[in-house]
Amino acid sequence: MYKVYKISENYLPAAAWRMIKKAIKFMVMIYLLFALYIIGQDKLNLKVVLTCAIGILPAYALALLIAYPLLKSIYRTFRIVLDEDGVEFYIRGNDKKIKWSNLRAVKQPDGTMELYDKHVSAFFRKLTGEGNIQLIPEIEHFDELLAEIDKNKRY
Repeated sequence: MYKVYKISENYLPAAAWRMIKKAIKFMVMIYLLFALYIIGQDKLNLKVVLTCAIGILPAYALALLIAYPLLKSIYRTFRIVLDEDGVEFYIRGNDKKIKWSNLRAVKQPDGTMELYDKHVSAFFRKLTGEGNIQLIPEIEHFDELLAEIDKNKRY
């Protein structure tokens, strides 16, 4: 068995926006923490927070405008390969493999599927990304891919 799955050219923008939405949530969280820190240090001076927002928000917007075409080009190299040994993930600059015997699959509420290596600790997975593969619904034949993973994973 050797099957390759990739993201359809039609779905590259949707895949890029999925990642940008996560980045926006992270940026907003960082800004809110920064704003709370400034308010706490400066005795509720909202003028400082609003001035910082005027400077930070255009920088965030510029970063997102630069990131969108970059993410689309990176997702063109996205490949999921299923073979006899396990699941392999290929994307420019980040290749991973999880053996079938170590695989744990978890369906997420947003429609994605997280594949974990059971022999890598959760802390190390979060810290480095090693032992963690995220399957997004923009992959061609996504339902077939999920069925193949369910059929081949060993408990």
